[in-house]
Amino acid sequence: MILWLKKHIKKMLIWIQFLFIRLAALFTNADNDRENVLLDLSGLKINRRIVQVALQLTNAGFSVSYKAPSKLYVDTVYNGFEDYQQFFFEHVRYHHPKRNYMVVFCAKNKADSYPKRIVFCDDIPSFRDHFTEDFFYPILFHPRFLVENPEQAAWNTEEKTIKMIFIGNNADTYQGFADKVHQTYGIQTRNEVIAFLCSRFNRYIFRPDSKEQFLDALNDSKGTLKNKIVIIDRFRLEGEDYWNALRRSACHIWTCGFIQPYCHNQMESIFSNAVPVTDHRIKYNGLNDKNAYLYGDSDQAAAVVERLLQLDIESEELLSKREQVDRLYRDHYSNRAFKNKLIGFIQSNKPQETYYICHSIYR
Repeated sequence: MILWLKKHIKKMLIWIQFLFIRLAALFTNADNDRENVLLDLSGLKINRRIVQVALQLTNAGFSVSYKAPSKLYVDTVYNGFEDYQQFFFEHVRYHHPKRNYMVVFCAKNKADSYPKRIVFCDDIPSFRDHFTEDFFYPILFHPRFLVENPEQAAWNTEEKTIKMIFIGNNADTYQGFADKVHQTYGIQTRNEVIAFLCSRFNRYIFRPDSKEQFLDALNDSKGTLKNKIVIIDRFRLEGEDYWNALRRSACHIWTCGFIQPYCHNQMESIFSNAVPVTDHRIKYNGLNDKNAYLYGDSDQAAAVVERLLQLDIESEELLSKREQVDRLYRDHYSNRAFKNKLIGFIQSNKPQETYYICHSIYR
């Protein structure tokens, strides 16, 4: 009885807090120099997927507000901030009922509530049929990087000193959904991709045990890594060290995420002008043979890697692909590209578009 009472008192206090947030919103003016966009969270989760959309909109220059049922807010706060929920509440404010919103992002069951809406779809297995659509943004930078909005910094001026790189978590847990990854998407897990490279190209592998060992090799004057496959999975490379490693890599080895084809480091590597080396079933709008090295099975992957190991890191072929990678990011995934797509939809006669995003965003 005491525990039940404590629980309900805490939830009541959170509900009162939310009431004050909603009241405060009534006296908050919109940003006069920004277009207003609304996120209706009815039927959705407040998780890193919503954080992605909110920060993508913010970085593209929109003023973002949210509308949420009281129960969703109370349950989210009561359960404790996790998975970047706090980022959301720090960067998005509650909506003003009389504010004019140019477009509303919402769940399928709310689509009929708004004349101009973008409806979320997190059915990633259907990605093969939709990856060329305007609002196919399955994944972007990690939320902590979206908060920093890296496009504000100067990028891609460093000399390329690593031929190929993989950076990421490679724990055994990534093998836990191997059957689903194989059967649903027809691709290998990251554990399998890395194991294949290590067995087939062992003498070209550099797999440091520590950040210090990696930085020593990266910064030496001998060009030690110019013809190496660098695998960083035994320690965490963070912040500027992480970005520096990507920017100095000619190519980036793409692997799937935990349970689906997408991982944050894919978009981060495109932004850093590293050419993707990837299974062709990992689909992105604009990704093709001009700006990536694509393969369909282990034999093709081996042939791609062998060819790359024979190329000079400043070869005309790699330079051309890097230029195309830069164009890929700018034309499809940059803040400017996203804003142009959204403004184009707002100005069109279409009432609805679909925003494809990684699972799971629905409650």
